Amino acid sequence: MEVESFLSFPEITSEAQENYKDLTKLKKFNTKQKGQFFKERRLTLEKFLELILNTDFPNLADTQVHYSLFGPFFELLVKLCLLKENWEDYLSIYLEGKSKRNFEYAKSQLLNKLKNKKLNEKQLLRVKETLDFVQVQRNNFLHSPFKGYGHYATQAQFFELIAILDYLFGLKISDDLLFEMLNKAYSYKRNNSGFDFEEVFEDLIKKIYLSLKLRDKELDELIEQKYDNITSTFFEHDDGTFLPKQIEPVEVGFIQYPEPHIIITDWYEEPQDWYPLYTLIGDFAEQSFLCYQKGYYYASIACSINCCEYILKYEYLRRIKRKDAKDFIKTATLGSFTGDNEKNLIKLKIKSKFSRKLKILNKIRRALYHYNPKEVKELQKLGKTFIEKTANPITDHLLISMTAYKAYNVMKELVEHFYNEKTRIKFIKEGLKDYEKKKELAAKEIHQNQFGGLPPVSKDFIEGYMKKKNEFIKKEYLNKKNGI
Repeated sequence: MEVESFLSFPEITSEAQENYKDLTKLKKFNTKQKGQFFKERRLTLEKFLELILNTDFPNLADTQVHYSLFGPFFELLVKLCLLKENWEDYLSIYLEGKSKRNFEYAKSQLLNKLKNKKLNEKQLLRVKETLDFVQVQRNNFLHSPFKGYGHYATQAQFFELIAILDYLFGLKISDDLLFEMLNKAYSYKRNNSGFDFEEVFEDLIKKIYLSLKLRDKELDELIEQKYDNITSTFFEHDDGTFLPKQIEPVEVGFIQYPEPHIIITDWYEEPQDWYPLYTLIGDFAEQSFLCYQKGYYYASIACSINCCEYILKYEYLRRIKRKDAKDFIKTATLGSFTGDNEKNLIKLKIKSKFSRKLKILNKIRRALYHYNPKEVKELQKLGKTFIEKTANPITDHLLISMTAYKAYNVMKELVEHFYNEKTRIKFIKEGLKDYEKKKELAAKEIHQNQFGGLPPVSKDFIEGYMKKKNEFIKKEYLNKKNGI
């Protein structure tokens, strides 16, 4: 007898076909074997769910990929529900022939079983319609993958149905996965910009949520605990102080508008692309403080650097001609105010006060953003104590809080220099003065530029509104000026 030297695909295919046809062993499974069977298939369901959840991002999600996962997932889920309901009955029917093994038949059997699960007519119809849609999508992507179709509101329905079937038939999919999945469903519904389906399972979904028993510690909780430990544990620095050092929140005062008259007119004469720049200064300052307090030192440093850069650029842009501002904003960075570019600090009248501090901040920026070893060494040379001169100011877990502390204080000082109570009075005065120059033009432009087909507002009304606003702000200005 001649022994074959190579594998045979036809032989392997034939063996696979025979293996799939023979389900007689399943009928004879005892309770323990059935339990193991459901455990293994449940793990398969969970693997599908993990893949679905972990590819559901704008840059990864693909309609065809998702339905190639949803299709087999739902077929396995539905058939497991039927087996769970009555193992012997469903296997007997399943063995009768090919027509009893397909998804269409399993779907009809499931709907019959659900009638005994106290679902109302609307709920049964939603289950049927959801499974019908999954079936259409699955068949298309399996047999005709040349065109795709997706709808923003369907995936939330899929996730809710998975949780409902798991709950009603006791399949015991991981509670953590169900929790993440239902959170996704809630997120989809909340962020929908169009119509959504009628809520027919709201009470049942709430009941399922309450029944979920999550792990003692979720990953996000463990990460949060790590940073709680960082901020609640103090180390004595070799200068006698304790790390992390305490900081005070920054109070961002009034920031002058790109066109001062807008304090009253609410209208820009020559709107520029860089005008919104100032709106982020306060946010960066607040988030730098909050990140530092939480122990997110790298994020705090980044916010401090961004805040300083935005202040410098914005205040510089306000002081130069608009045509020059358009070119400056294209390439401006923090480095535009340090080194060879320190002359720009003269225009801001802060060179003597901030030159050295901004130079150090820029070194921190380059060391952190680009991990420039030269800048790391420069920062070590600038250190005052032994640990600052020897430890890495960016990667050392003890010293990074000190680096964040230094960056934060530069930012705090810069904010309070430009936006304090004195500058507030000065800025209001500038706005009142600018308004007197622009009020007639503003009233005319606002009157002529109505939006959305609305009728134009009369000039008298516009002028009256601005006059009242001017009187109110002028009164506040005089009170502040006189210390009232």
